[in-house]
Amino acid sequence: KTSVYCWGDNRALQLGQALGDDIKAPVLVPFTDGLKPTSVEDVSCGGENCCIIANGHQDLICWGDNTIGQLLVGTNDEPTPPTKVAHQLADIAAVAVGRAHLCARQADGQSRCWGFNRFGQAGAEPSGRVTPRPLGRAYQHLGAGYLHSCGISGGEVYCWGRNRAGQLGNGRASR
Repeated sequence: KTSVYCWGDNRALQLGQALGDDIKAPVLVPFTDGLKPTSVEDVSCGGENCCIIANGHQDLICWGDNTIGQLLVGTNDEPTPPTKVAHQLADIAAVAVGRAHLCARQADGQSRCWGFNRFGQAGAEPSGRVTPRPLGRAYQHLGAGYLHSCGISGGEVYCWGRNRAGQLGNGRASR
């Protein structure tokens, strides 16, 4: 499969289309000739970004909001069209997209998160923004929520980030 379709909210170009109203039916994401994938292995959309793993698990291509540099192509106030991400991973197995942070996992389980990190959702001490950094353990699965992330490692679930509504699953909520 080499085509990606998106629909829904498009205020930050997260559907890969010209900015505008919501798109209520699936539309083909336009890739420039140099980025047109030969294969698409995974897709994840969240918040105001979408990403695919493409070309035999080697490329991470993302689009949408990039105001804090979460797409690793500098920072800007303009939405970003589909762009290859400088991800520092080999053999990418999965990607998880949160509100403004991303996590990616290699086939060997080594994982990195980056982007908006005010609540530690990118796996580092809370700060405004972080670049890709290892998460410190091998994960078999990763997920990214609005302001939190979770992973499964060795049969255990680990979550980090904002816990305002108890989304970390630790039995409490914090503001």
